[in-house]
Amino acid sequence: MFYIFGGYDGTNRRNDFFRFNFRTNSWTEIFANDSEPPSARDRHTAVADSNKNLYIFAGYDGFNRVDDFYRFNITDARWSLVQALNSEQGPSPRHSHTAVVYNGNMFIFGGYDGHYRADMFKFNFQRRVWKEIHREGVWPKSRYRTATTVMGHNMYMFGGHDGARQLNDFYIFDFGTENW
Repeated sequence: MFYIFGGYDGTNRRNDFFRFNFRTNSWTEIFANDSEPPSARDRHTAVADSNKNLYIFAGYDGFNRVDDFYRFNITDARWSLVQALNSEQGPSPRHSHTAVVYNGNMFIFGGYDGHYRADMFKFNFQRRVWKEIHREGVWPKSRYRTATTVMGHNMYMFGGHDGARQLNDFYIFDFGTENW
């Protein structure tokens, strides 16, 4: 299955939610059971954990950068607001950041909050706490709209935009040492 939430249709930000079934080659709109979905937005991130949950974090609603954090339980078809126990230690409201999941944590890098960012945060799903990853050694420059993926014990990041030009660089983040 492939899930897609919201986005921008050229006129409006959306908060519709769809699932693509690869076996039947068909799309289905998902309606939540007695719960409110996140507000309409684009430039957010969406990740999945190993417990059949999808997470939507931050984005742009057409007027403001937002920093809300939602969980969709696939089994129950229910949205819920994720309440971090230390939300003041989490990322600023932003959009165009990148997010990946590794070992029960969501990692957020960069984005735009009024400034192009090079900060990195990790959210532990079980403990519901944010932790900022502190800069040590080599560190990517500020950027948004970058591409990342996880392979093995690393996150790979390529390119993006620094506010002035397209980037053509490549970085590897080691989850074990939490260093680039």
